[in-house]
Amino acid sequence: MKAKVMVYRNISPAIFDLGYKAAFVFLLTAAISFALPLEAPDPTQSAAELWLNTEAGGYLFGWLNQVILMFAFAVILVAAGLLIYSSAPLRAGAVWVLTLMSTLAFLISKFLSLWAVPLTAKAIAAENAVAGSAQSILVTFGPSEAFGLLPAIDYLGFWLYGLIGLLLFRPLFRQSLSAKIAAVALLLYGILFHLIYVALMIDLMGQSDVGDVVFLINLLVLIAAIALLFRFRGCRVDAIRPTSGPVAS
Repeated sequence: MKAKVMVYRNISPAIFDLGYKAAFVFLLTAAISFALPLEAPDPTQSAAELWLNTEAGGYLFGWLNQVILMFAFAVILVAAGLLIYSSAPLRAGAVWVLTLMSTLAFLISKFLSLWAVPLTAKAIAAENAVAGSAQSILVTFGPSEAFGLLPAIDYLGFWLYGLIGLLLFRPLFRQSLSAKIAAVALLLYGILFHLIYVALMIDLMGQSDVGDVVFLINLLVLIAAIALLFRFRGCRVDAIRPTSGPVAS
């Protein structure tokens, strides 16, 4: 038991410091994302050619920025799991597993956006032998449709974020004010995302509205990241202060 406490006290300052820095990176990349295009072209020759000439560069930078944002938030969630480890180790373990799963889901969708979408656009614009297949693939990806492959993989990642928020709420809410704000924001995110799915299934929301609604509830993730930034800043000091046990909640 003493060995576990010593390991916790030795690694926690570094992880909280990493989480603190990751929160800054997350906020910076979130701000940058508003200025960069993420839209894929329509599956027609003229639209693909226009997109390649005007938006492809910004699109690539936009999705690279999304990759950085995703990894930054994954680090934040890992550090948040450590915040609750001493009081809820099983929940912390579940948070870490779900964080890994969500990161893999987002990595798949973002890699396809960076690799497959530009290549299919080039094939469509060139009207070569595989142009027809490229059009079908781009339609299947459906980057602008809620039922498309790429959005569906993204929504899987967001759903996993929702589960993480539900797991973090109770033990995180017992801590400091900043932790309470983060806990409430993540709880609301977890609840609202599931309500979006229900609203879609019972036709209370149209498929064209999903993207805008998910964007709005993602502002709760932004609030949680800001609150956790302050919590991590305090924990960097608390973790190295002499105590008789693990970091107090």
